[in-house]
Amino acid sequence: MIGVEKQEAWRGVEGDLDTPAEHAADACELSIVIPCLNEELCIGEFVDWCHKGLRDADVSGEILIVDSSTDRSPEIAEAHGALVLSVPKRGLGRAYIDVIPHIRKTP
Repeated sequence: MIGVEKQEAWRGVEGDLDTPAEHAADACELSIVIPCLNEELCIGEFVDWCHKGLRDADVSGEILIVDSSTDRSPEIAEAHGALVLSVPKRGLGRAYIDVIPHIRKTP
């Protein structure tokens, strides 16, 4: 999981990464950003749907879940190939602000 606190780090399908810069090594044309609060019933299917959309559009991209859940949503999202940013519950707008530094950019 990606954390906004210093001690936390990126975590996704490739394992732990120390910094967002290491995550940015691959080309990325599109970042899909999804705020999440206790969505364990549907988050896995939704992440799969996002992956399918990227494949069907032939676009390289990443799926970032901005999570404030108390359920298993982050583990399920990671298991389906999303990267998860764990943040305190501060509202929808703040979720988007928190993820900005972590979005990959294509050079």
